[in-house]
Amino acid sequence: MYTRTVKEDLSFRGIQLTSGRHKIHKYPAMLHPNLVDFLIDNYANKNDIVFDPFCGSGVTLLQSSIKQHKSIGFDINPLSLLISKVKNTNFDIQKLKNEFNDLKNNIVSGNNTDIPDINNIDYWYKESVIDDLGKIRFVLKNNHYIYSDFFIVCFAYTCRDQSLTRNGEFKRYRIQKEKINHIANNVFGRFFQHIEDIIDIFDLTNCHLAKSTHQLCNSEKPIDKK
Repeated sequence: MYTRTVKEDLSFRGIQLTSGRHKIHKYPAMLHPNLVDFLIDNYANKNDIVFDPFCGSGVTLLQSSIKQHKSIGFDINPLSLLISKVKNTNFDIQKLKNEFNDLKNNIVSGNNTDIPDINNIDYWYKESVIDDLGKIRFVLKNNHYIYSDFFIVCFAYTCRDQSLTRNGEFKRYRIQKEKINHIANNVFGRFFQHIEDIIDIFDLTNCHLAKSTHQLCNSEKPIDKK
């Protein structure tokens, strides 16, 4: 039998896993940013390019960029690559706020919806939630925003947050039936508040970021060697 040991300086006990730009979207099995920092500080030489073949939501890529290392990340999940791309982008905050105000006004004043044809969608969402998410989706699809990727990631966060999926689970499990009636629809409130919170975080963390490259890689799409 092996004896379990804990290296205290790598346990990061009490240090929040999701902080800063990583708060834009939850992602399962995230690396701790402090662990990535430790590995880069101890094993990467100056001008080394950091490669993450399973980059997920881009924790390694963002921490590498902050530490001025160019990075490359592969993943099979288009959403993970979008999250990673947005995390590693510096935005013109005033333009981002202006676009958010326009987006918010279009959502509040509009009545059109765009609801995707998803099997069992009513199993995972209450009817009013589906309708409100459809209104946001319609506005995002029918308006040209320079920073649309930012809003799409925040929308994806809201879709997960307002679903009937149990929190803290790696796989999707529906909450207990008796609890569903006690869950209120707060799609617009959560979406708008999340955007405001993340804009504030990006405003505080705008800095020079080294180049980060993200590639969708699966059996049908070969690696771009350029």
